[in-house]
Amino acid sequence: MPAKLKRIRPEDVGISPAVLLNYLKALEQTGFVAHHIMILRHGKVAFEVHFSPFRPDIRHMLCSCSKSVTAAAIGFAIDDGLISIDDRIVDIFPEKLEGQPHPFIQAMTIRHLLMMSTVYDDERIKITTDDWTRDFLNGEPLHYPGTVFGYDSTGTHVLCEIVQKLTKMTVHEYLTPRLFEPLGIDKDEVSWELNPMGINHGGGGACFTPEAIAKFGLLHLNDGKWEGKQVLPKEWAKEIAAPRVSCVSCDGTFKGQYGYKFWRVQDNGFACLGLAGQSIVMHPDKDIVFVGAANGFQTDYHYFHMNYFWLLVYPHIVDGPLPYEEKAYECLQEYVANAEVFLPGANTINDYNHATMHNCSYDGCFMPVEKNKLGCEGFTFEFGEDCGKLTLKLKTREISIPFGYAKHIPGPIGLQDYAKQTGDEYPNECAAAGNWVDSRTFIIQSHVIDTLQYFLITCHFGEKATVLEIKPYGVYSYDVFPISLTSMKYTDSN
Repeated sequence: MPAKLKRIRPEDVGISPAVLLNYLKALEQTGFVAHHIMILRHGKVAFEVHFSPFRPDIRHMLCSCSKSVTAAAIGFAIDDGLISIDDRIVDIFPEKLEGQPHPFIQAMTIRHLLMMSTVYDDERIKITTDDWTRDFLNGEPLHYPGTVFGYDSTGTHVLCEIVQKLTKMTVHEYLTPRLFEPLGIDKDEVSWELNPMGINHGGGGACFTPEAIAKFGLLHLNDGKWEGKQVLPKEWAKEIAAPRVSCVSCDGTFKGQYGYKFWRVQDNGFACLGLAGQSIVMHPDKDIVFVGAANGFQTDYHYFHMNYFWLLVYPHIVDGPLPYEEKAYECLQEYVANAEVFLPGANTINDYNHATMHNCSYDGCFMPVEKNKLGCEGFTFEFGEDCGKLTLKLKTREISIPFGYAKHIPGPIGLQDYAKQTGDEYPNECAAAGNWVDSRTFIIQSHVIDTLQYFLITCHFGEKATVLEIKPYGVYSYDVFPISLTSMKYTDSN
């Protein structure tokens, strides 16, 4: 079993349970779909909540937090004498150059890739082949390296290929004895996606359990030291978090400062940030690590859990222990034990209940639908006492979506089969929950547990028609979704 971080009561490290409860209730009001939240202080877990169906033993996508893990590999490679930070990229990959490279590309170094201050940004770099580094080195640059911050994920992938070329190992393999094993991170707690050439996708693709994420943050908070032993080279641990470049967008918006794959944040903090709400925040001044994992695609802002922590928890953390707040702590424990990802309508106070659906004309009946791009011929609902099921009937198959009432229950992969990207595995399948918003509107939320993807199915039961709206939220794209399925009449035929 992997070594676990020590758990303590929040009061022991100056955090009030009442404050944490207020934080969670405020976060609910935003409609933000959080998956995991952990708060560490003085090296111990003072608070954690894992919103069902997301369990602490399941690896979670880090998205661009993966970039910070890539930076650790570069630090080890420098310490091993394999590279120096000012090595030119064209000198490492001369075999990938197609003719004389542009002078800007010739000047680009490992330092520039680490600073996200290359010759591109993500909107300009064009990846057209399986060899991402070749495309990167033969593109048309925007500006001289080291001058402009431009968010560039492919440049981080190039760092992974540098490590792999020099070590004959993937970054994942290279980091296993140097980083993961010393931190007590088991092989089942980490995975890392490969690109078509078998190279770890440095700009994203890493998946860690919440515990492994917390350990990574704690290591960096402690300047690369773990349980008294220097794991990450100390100078590198200090270098990566130092501010290097200001991030000003073309519209003049200031987005803070950036180090070597780490963002600078408020109160002398630094952070790993990833798409849709992945966050590892280190605050040395208060000896705190905040871990947040989420699917924020339904909201315009992906970091509500982090900002609300800063607004509602961080200012109230004190030095030294607090008196035990038994009632608030008991309420907090109950909240944590029953935590579910945010579901629209789940807290609505109304007279609608699922048992009454047994008597409705559409419970258990086949409902034919108008022609649609999914090729769905109709659907059926089953509303039981404790759970229900929606079944979409296609020409060649059925898609079954079992759901609990305001509680997520497991079910098979179905809708995710239509993602344009294929070949992914989802060992934990899906989980769905449903709830009434009003007397005619039932909402089902179906999560693909192993990735950042869920489907919101809004079921409108009208007098003349029933309409199902299916909308995806996540990292995948589809040819058939979003979709609206309309049934103009009810029939008992199957």
